[in-house]
Amino acid sequence: MRHYEQVVILQSTLSDEETENQIQAIQNTITDNGGEIVFLHKMGIKKLAYPINKNKRGLYIVVYFKLEPKHILEVERKLRFNESVLKFLTIKYQKAKEVKAFNSAVAKLSKVGESKNSAE
Repeated sequence: MRHYEQVVILQSTLSDEETENQIQAIQNTITDNGGEIVFLHKMGIKKLAYPINKNKRGLYIVVYFKLEPKHILEVERKLRFNESVLKFLTIKYQKAKEVKAFNSAVAKLSKVGESKNSAE
């Protein structure tokens, strides 16, 4: 299995329920293809550098996951057909140095997520 990081920008006009459904759909696409989600981070709504389909803001989501290389095309295909997805970028971590960076990024984000949850 290869390590991947995927940044997805969703429409900011989605309701909370629709947003959760979209995130669940992304997760299901990965797990249905035999992948394992390591960490999912919702970065929140941010202003876009330029309008995309008349949207000036977007909801940024970063997903760290492991997946067989032959299934990544199916994951990306489903994102392309999803009208709520404005843009996405998939990054493959292949070399040992890159995988080490992947693991440290996930560990760092996990600690930040835990500290936010304990503060609430």
